[in-house]
Amino acid sequence: MERQFARIVDGPFAGFDAEIVSVNGDRLTARVTVFGRQTAVELHRDQMEHPEDIPALWSSEAEADGEVLAGLRERIAAQYDDLGYGEKFEFFLERVDLPEEDLAQEWEAYTALCAKVDVHVRRRKAVALRAFDQEIAPLPAGEARRRVAADADRWLPAAAAREERRSRYPIIDRSNAEERLLATTFGHPDPPPTLWEQAHHRRAAARSAADLRDYAVWKAANRPQEQNEQVRSAAVTQVEHERAAIEERLARDWGFQLPDSIFRFRAFLLSLGPTEKQALDDLELSPFGIMDLFDDPARRSRAGIDVRVHGRYYRDPPEFLTFMHGGTDGLHFGLWYDDGRTCTGVASYYNNDGGGVGLPSHTPLETVRHTLEWGWRHVGDWDDEPADPMSLEVIARRHRLRLLREVLMTFQSPAKPTSPRHGAAAPPDTPPTRLPSAVTCIGSAQETPSSNTTPTNYSPWPTVPWAATTSL
Repeated sequence: MERQFARIVDGPFAGFDAEIVSVNGDRLTARVTVFGRQTAVELHRDQMEHPEDIPALWSSEAEADGEVLAGLRERIAAQYDDLGYGEKFEFFLERVDLPEEDLAQEWEAYTALCAKVDVHVRRRKAVALRAFDQEIAPLPAGEARRRVAADADRWLPAAAAREERRSRYPIIDRSNAEERLLATTFGHPDPPPTLWEQAHHRRAAARSAADLRDYAVWKAANRPQEQNEQVRSAAVTQVEHERAAIEERLARDWGFQLPDSIFRFRAFLLSLGPTEKQALDDLELSPFGIMDLFDDPARRSRAGIDVRVHGRYYRDPPEFLTFMHGGTDGLHFGLWYDDGRTCTGVASYYNNDGGGVGLPSHTPLETVRHTLEWGWRHVGDWDDEPADPMSLEVIARRHRLRLLREVLMTFQSPAKPTSPRHGAAAPPDTPPTRLPSAVTCIGSAQETPSSNTTPTNYSPWPTVPWAATTSL
């Protein structure tokens, strides 16, 4: 069998060219040369450059002809998709050494190019697949493979384009893999970025510049600066007015001292307009538990129910005092009281998963900020591929999140505390999946327990709607 090579793009051997030895599903064994010596490494298919090519290279001779031909057709379709990506990316390869005079306008030119390339590639792909169905599909599997391999320009255009691109840019992805390995292992200086990496950086910078420009226009129409200052001032004044009554109620019924950070969190909530509330809802965050008391500190519980169970989940430890719901799988956040009186931070956990409670740290606002920034990075798969223009829905969501963060930062302390005294346990690093909430409030028509979940929360009063937490 012909020897096959591919570039590793993820993991400790990223940047190395590897010879593929064997493939078993999504796992493969490859040989890399490190400091002049060959070594075998175990990898996942997604750690390789252009992983869509790998399964097709290792079709079994015993595999049915129909399966082989279907795999070849899928590979050809993927090649045309990859061809479009490469043609678009050359826009930035050609501009790596040019001055960054107007990156926002550069992004506009790039998006216009993307539209043209997409149309062109779709047409070529459709023609190629029709030709495959007429010329290649009727052939035996072995002959079909040979025909495809013999005319790579036609059937495997992305692979041919990559080789042509490397002839024009000989150092486009020249591997600094051994230097990077030394830097990681022994703390040596990082090698300079490759031409490919420089183009990636420029593309990200151009998109960011266009994003900031568009956001400034959007913000001027949705949240003028003078409105920000007025709303913030009114929120702070209201919190100062109501603070004594809230502190007295919590001290009397719970025996807890509320930290300053929860009152900053309250002022932040009061300052939110409809757009910022929508952003908070996009993050699946909503005030809950003790925050319901802020609107009516004198509110009484229903007969026979202890007020202290409001906002509590079945698995909540006694040190945990809920103030915010995370919207998915029982995720909720609470102030943590180690000694039963003084808050030492914020903790969180997924009640429905039955997992442990995270260590308390930071403040309620930092909890929101951490969740917000995680959400920002993952809107529109920003980290994975900042290439094509975003949809209008994604753009609007990013603008809302950016505005929410700006409002939040006006309430957060300038210096982030280094000790875990006002805590915000960060949510997990995996994106949450929306599941039916197991939170049930007795007497509330807002939440109803599903048939396959156990109610995890009792409340002495109906839940206050989210809109009622803001009075401005």
